[in-house]
Amino acid sequence: MINQRNILSVSQITRFALVLAIGIAAAATARAEEATYAQRVACTPDAFRLCSDQIPDVAAVKSCMIANKAKLSAACRATFPKETAAR
Repeated sequence: MINQRNILSVSQITRFALVLAIGIAAAATARAEEATYAQRVACTPDAFRLCSDQIPDVAAVKSCMIANKAKLSAACRATFPKETAAR
């Protein structure tokens, strides 16, 4: 005989899976937005040189850095993904 207390309903399993998926997506998005340690080390001097008026707005600094990609140091340019560097 099946113990009724140990059985999860389909809606409970679906709800759990949905919450788990949202949590994973949120964590992945947050990590994707953060600059890597290598980018911070290589690009901080360029950020101050080219985009100091945008600091501390991270999104504005990132946009500024992409807009000024031709002026970035080789070390900083090398840390950007190829599709960003090609723009």
